[in-house]
Amino acid sequence: MSNLTLVQNGATWPWDSNTSSVEFRPISGQTSPWQRYQMYNVTQNQPMWEYQGYSSASNGYDIQRNTSNDTWADDGGDYPSHFVVTGSTTQPTGQTTGGTYQATSTNKYLHIFIGTGSNHYVGYIDAWTSFQSGSGGGTSTEEVFVPNAQIVYYSGLTGRRFEQRGYPPASYELIGSGATHTWTLTSQSNNLQYHISGLSAGIWYLWQDSVLVATLGKSKVFCNFW
Repeated sequence: MSNLTLVQNGATWPWDSNTSSVEFRPISGQTSPWQRYQMYNVTQNQPMWEYQGYSSASNGYDIQRNTSNDTWADDGGDYPSHFVVTGSTTQPTGQTTGGTYQATSTNKYLHIFIGTGSNHYVGYIDAWTSFQSGSGGGTSTEEVFVPNAQIVYYSGLTGRRFEQRGYPPASYELIGSGATHTWTLTSQSNNLQYHISGLSAGIWYLWQDSVLVATLGKSKVFCNFW
């Protein structure tokens, strides 16, 4: 199952004007025939809920698709909260909240809002085309994992923080600055899998089953506005 690009369509991005690339990515955790899609901030390489400073994925931004009849709905009763399905890429009016939204070959654009009014419009996805090509009708629920490890610095917190996402089950070691940290992952996820806080500045080496997989050092800096 491929990721679905959110076309901002001239929208004023309501969370961060520096966010220029967003996708909905298929993830596990929903009951058949529904498939969950997580809003992912490609620009910042983080799930949107995490980038917004929430403590868990339950706080928002997921949608879901019924693989048996191509209907879409919010997942969890949070953001995004309003939708319109049309045959045009033009920003629509009259969005509604709740319920399900049927995608068809003529009405295939799912327009997404986080509230009422044009200032809450975030763009649209093509909710039809990619599911109609190839064998199986595009109903596969396989998640695409993107391994990512980084050292980040959050203003207001002491030390650096190691964050790991998308890695397969294995034994891991983080070695550097006179310290060694070890842990084991039992499942794979694009969400935050493991983190270590209070790290010293310097070069750190990430090992997976005794194989070096990443060299980390230059911290990314984030400001805590939430």
